[in-house]
Amino acid sequence: MSMYNRRLSELFEIATRVNINDQSRIVIFSDCHRGDGSNTDNFARNENLYYYALKCYYYYGYTYIEAGDGDELWENKRLSVVVNAHPGVFRLLSQFYKSNRLYLLFGNHDMVKRFKKNATCVERYFENAENCGEDNELDVVFYEALALKYNGSDREFFVIHGNQADFVNYDVWRLTRVMVRYLWRPFESLGFRDPTNASHNYKKRRSVEKHLIEWADNNSPVIAGHTHKPNFPKEGEAPYFNSGSCVEPRGVTCIEINHGMILLVKWKYEIREDGALFASREVLGGPRPLASFFNNNRNDDLVPVP
Repeated sequence: MSMYNRRLSELFEIATRVNINDQSRIVIFSDCHRGDGSNTDNFARNENLYYYALKCYYYYGYTYIEAGDGDELWENKRLSVVVNAHPGVFRLLSQFYKSNRLYLLFGNHDMVKRFKKNATCVERYFENAENCGEDNELDVVFYEALALKYNGSDREFFVIHGNQADFVNYDVWRLTRVMVRYLWRPFESLGFRDPTNASHNYKKRRSVEKHLIEWADNNSPVIAGHTHKPNFPKEGEAPYFNSGSCVEPRGVTCIEINHGMILLVKWKYEIREDGALFASREVLGGPRPLASFFNNNRNDDLVPVP
């Protein structure tokens, strides 16, 4: 067993279990990389689109799962900078929190959230605290992994960020953070790409995907982010899903679970004939029944979708 398989299996065993059923509505975003609002804040260009999509999911009763790298805390030292740059987004996230419909995971770019003292700033919106940045008690929990337990059985979807299959962005993440913060961020403003990022490095991305696919094929379906490459498995493929990211120039992608079905969707801008912009939702993969991903022959239980 490889180091990555062993790590993923150990994490799966201790993952927080979340019960879901055929009435559940869940949306999974990852890699928002909310920044400081400057010209290096890749989230800023899609903020309105993301905010609109999130409002729709809140209105229709979805539970929001953020599968890591929600905030860019490699380029920015303090979460308070990010919160202050995107107050509307955090207020909306607080509404999910107050209605018990929020699960936040940390990834490599916001790994410091695993240490409670580094995340107290979200109290401003989540807990209505006045002293943002102080070491107050915080009820908001940041997870490394979740297991979505389907219909009370042992059939589970494993939700992680995905950097657990990436040595540079997991085992030596502190060193990589230093490189990004002090070396690559200045170059990013000039148009250079960070080579430590799996989304910019094809060989690294394929290596991460290979480890996640291998584990999913031999254990349980996996929903991840990290690579920024959205994925919905074709019939007969290993049950590996990727929610994509919120920082690509042509829209934001996410995974939806809705009444026993799973699908990959994209939110993007379109233009009406009168020239007005509007946000649209496009299905990129699925829908397919959740149950079909737990069969030995994954094609047996496919049902036609009207």
